Amino acid sequence: MKPASSRILTINGGSSSIRFTLFETGASLRRIPDGVISAKAGRVVRAI
Repeated sequence: MKPASSRILTINGGSSSIRFTLFETGASLRRIPDGVISAKAGRVVRAI
């Protein structure tokens, strides 16, 4: 069985958006997915 790898999740919340990135650790950090969720007047307007 392969040992589980460690991951780091970063979250940055602003007044109208949340940005996130997931990194896999090892000899160097490897970015897995990232994205942005933006809101305007209480509605989600973009999710990447």
